[in-house]
Order: sequence, then structure tokens, then C-alpha cells
Amino acid sequence: EGEVTVGNAAVSISLTGFSVDDDNQGNSSGNGDMNANPAEIIELSPMLENTGSSQTALNVSGELSSTDPYVNITVSAANYGNINPGDSSAATAPFVVEISSQAPDNYNAELILDVTETGGNSWRHFIFLPIMAADLNVDTVSIQADDNNNGLLESGESGEMILELTNAGSQDIYSAEARLRTDDSLVQITDSTGSFGDIEAGQSASNTATPFALSLDANAEIGSASCRERV
Repeated sequence: EGEVTVGNAAVSISLTGFSVDDDNQGNSSGNGDMNANPAEIIELSPMLENTGSSQTALNVSGELSSTDPYVNITVSAANYGNINPGDSSAATAPFVVEISSQAPDNYNAELILDVTETGGNSWRHFIFLPIMAADLNVDTVSIQADDNNNGLLESGESGEMILELTNAGSQDIYSAEARLRTDDSLVQITDSTGSFGDIEAGQSASNTATPFALSLDANAEIGSASCRERV
């Protein structure tokens, strides 16, 4: 958080914190962990305090904006009412922010909160909204049930593929499924879906119970075929 203050010491509005709501009530849509995650719609509630010495801030209002590529503000205005010296206030209704599905893990989205009151004073505060995301990496690839049972998919063979995925992000992922795809004419995928279950942050899982099934053309040479997976 940061701020630039314009006004006198008798009245001064400070940003003391903010909360995130993603509980699927009101305008929010998320997993209910009270963190901003990719593809969620959150309700954002900044808390304001009048740290001035003697003057009530009248009809305080806030305007939220951002040029950050990973957020879209859909409700940008909020009212705080009057705030007496030493008192704090939340808005009567929260701001609403959409988080991009492409937002990376441990990213701080920059938001700007401009605050005004009818006494003619104004303040600008910066909110750095942490975004927590899952980050799945393929650790190992193994072949089983191939035609000669040597653990290698060779020319003309069919077999099953097992992947081990590690969640290197800070957000748990639930009921993870992956789709195996290829543009290679030498590979035929006969079962493209693998289930990995829940993968907590820092943990690994594999699709042992639901392996991918594929076959390799008899004309394929070593190292000539490729596939890709999408979770």
C-alpha cells in the first residue's frame, strides 16, 4: 500500500488495509479462500481512517482504477459517508474486480484508489493486490503396458503414459484433469484424459489410475514424435 496526500492536517484520510471476498455471494465468484485467484471475481473492501486532528471528512467517496493487465474493475465507485477524526469506515458496498485467468502466481496487481470529500480535500492511495495461482509443472513421464514391456514407446507400439505433476504455485488446485494432445501424424492418442485429483501447493500427483493411452506409427523414428498436455 502507498499514498499521496493533498489536504490539511485537520482532516486526512488514510488507507489502513483491505479485504478480499470471493465467497460466491453478492457480486463475487470464487473458491471462498478470501484470496484473489485467477479467473475469480472478487469484492474488494478498502478500509479508510480519518487520521486528521479535528475535522470530520464529509461524504467521503472512493474511485478505484487500474491499468494493470491482469485486473478489470467492474464496480469502481463506493461511498464511505462521514468519517470523524480517529474513526475508520468501510464502504457501504464493495468494489468489484475481475481477475484474469492468465494472472501469474505471487503477482501484485496495482490499483489506485482516489478518495474525495465535500470539504474539497482529496487523497490518492495505491493498493497492491496479491494474486495467488496454481503453477503445475511436469516432473516425470513414464510409459507402462507397452507391447514389449520395456518402459519405452517404440515404433509400432501401443502403451500408457503416466505423468507426475507438481504444483509449484501458492494456490491449491482441486479435481485436476489433463488433456493430452498432439499435432504429430505419427502418434495416435486413444485415451486423452488423465485425472490427478487435488494437488495442494508444493505437492505432487500422478494419473496412475487414469493413464493416457497412445500408439506410435511403425514409421516413427526415435525422438521424432511429440505430444503436449493441458491441465
